[in-house]
Amino acid sequence: KGSSLSFWERPACPVGRVGVRGKTMPEHTRSTDDIHYSLKREINEYYWSAAIKSFAVGLVGLFGPIYVFLYFDLSVINTMLFYLPQYIAIVLLVPIAAHTLEKWGLKKSMAIGNPILSIYLLCLMLAGTYGFTFIILAAIARVLHIIFFFPARHVDFAKFASSKKMG
Repeated sequence: KGSSLSFWERPACPVGRVGVRGKTMPEHTRSTDDIHYSLKREINEYYWSAAIKSFAVGLVGLFGPIYVFLYFDLSVINTMLFYLPQYIAIVLLVPIAAHTLEKWGLKKSMAIGNPILSIYLLCLMLAGTYGFTFIILAAIARVLHIIFFFPARHVDFAKFASSKKMG
């Protein structure tokens, strides 16, 4: 016999049935798994959004260097000279960005980092048409995206993740 109630409206155990520890379960009682899930709904949404965005950024991480390599006419040295200063800048600027996280907060820092990623991709796209200036702007935008978004993302993830499920 099917119930017209949704999963969240149904009692965890039918009224009058004996539940855990021999007690009768009232209608409003849920199992601890249901409560845990409803309390951690925000982290589940975060997991999905982070997974989708990580997949997209991963594709950019894979094909971005190929695009830069082709932009520099198949020069490995020029491609390395494009990325090396970025990584040096990231190492030097992350502590400063971490200090700004305290002032701005995690969500605002991530919110700033997302449009900067779009600027990075736009600059890469325009570099083929408008030249080297946009490659430099793309490098700057990439560094800014990484220093604002990723430290905040990792702290936010650690803050909301269940300590029992973290490895």
